[in-house]
Amino acid sequence: AVRKLATALERATLHGPVTNRDLLVRSLRHPEFIEGSADTAFYDRRLHELTTPVPAPYAPLAAALADACGRS
Repeated sequence: AVRKLATALERATLHGPVTNRDLLVRSLRHPEFIEGSADTAFYDRRLHELTTPVPAPYAPLAAALADACGRS
């Protein structure tokens, strides 16, 4: 159920103000949450880990291409 909720939330298209959707998805997928051991101090311990931006998988390639185009 947790996996389905995380996937549905991740796929949801939200318009309007900034939301905490990414934080919620990452929380739902965290092993501590999945195991059921998350408590009221979960965010005190894990907030930095859950809010650190995930690097875009193609960022290094895009940077290399931009650099190569600038040299030609």
